[in-house]
Amino acid sequence: MSNDDGSSQQNSRAIEELLAGTKTGILHISWYASWLFDRSKRGISRALGIDDVGNNKRNYRGNLDNTNMIDSTSEVLQVVGVGYGRTGTYSLGLALNQLGLPTLHTQHLYETPEILDMWTEQVFNPAIEKHEISMGKPDFDVIASHGYRATVDLPMALYFEQIYERYPEDCKFILTTRDTSEEWFNSFRLLATSISHTTNMAGHLVSYMYQLASYWRWLLATVDQNSDILSVPIGMPLPPLDKRRAIESYEEHNRRVREVIPADRLLEYNVKQGWQPLCDFLEVENCPIERPFPKTNSALSIKAQTVTAMVAYFTILICITVPIANYAFEKVTGQKLMSWIKTKVKSYKQYSIRKKKR
Repeated sequence: MSNDDGSSQQNSRAIEELLAGTKTGILHISWYASWLFDRSKRGISRALGIDDVGNNKRNYRGNLDNTNMIDSTSEVLQVVGVGYGRTGTYSLGLALNQLGLPTLHTQHLYETPEILDMWTEQVFNPAIEKHEISMGKPDFDVIASHGYRATVDLPMALYFEQIYERYPEDCKFILTTRDTSEEWFNSFRLLATSISHTTNMAGHLVSYMYQLASYWRWLLATVDQNSDILSVPIGMPLPPLDKRRAIESYEEHNRRVREVIPADRLLEYNVKQGWQPLCDFLEVENCPIERPFPKTNSALSIKAQTVTAMVAYFTILICITVPIANYAFEKVTGQKLMSWIKTKVKSYKQYSIRKKKR
């Protein structure tokens, strides 16, 4: 293959990743708009004395390819990805969904408020309030009660021992890894920087973003073994990860998983291996090997996703606040806000011209 062909393929892949990240960012903000509308509707209903306008408990059973079904009628977690974030967990989650297992990835944790509330109340907040790194007591049945039969990514990956004790006969475990620890750290550091900046900016404006900001403080403190991170106020920048401690945490976690989980219940897996090892482990008869294995959430995609979500978020915020501000200003002053601003700008320009002529 010529250099031009290789360069063309790289450019094509970069464009695909940018588009994928942009799409995910738009989906996040569309969910936020839906959430905001739902909260407003419920607030109005309560103010008017109307009964609850519907049950917002989500039972996730959609977006599954039933042709390769793993039996997911069980009421417990059947598969748990126990690899650290940035080891292909998002791609694995998409693959499990395609195989018939409703899968929760932490990137979509906010979409099920009851689950995010459980983590916040039982794990994140107690650690932050005490300024001590602690694991709390998460209720895994809450996740299963919403229809999920698999989870991937942190924080669930950290609880492999407790999950194994809770589901000793039912659950299988998948340890996703990167080619090298150095490769994992560089990717995880980029994610941590992007997401922590985003949650910091919006944490005081949106309740679930505040919860996610708390999650990132707890998670980075746990991975970095640095309790000082728990004391950083929401909105303030977090200290950079210590490379040595983070890599030690990653490697020790993987070692403990191999030590604790029986070999017949554990698949150590790199998403580059594709469908076959995954299907063999999960005993999927109709393995979709002819279908491209999901490959997403690259570093470039993460950047595009973060920028898109923030731009869209502040656009929505402006669209909401400007009309409200204009209405309030007109009620108080009798003038339209934009007309008043134009008048002031015009007056300033005239003043500047007169000043120059002196």
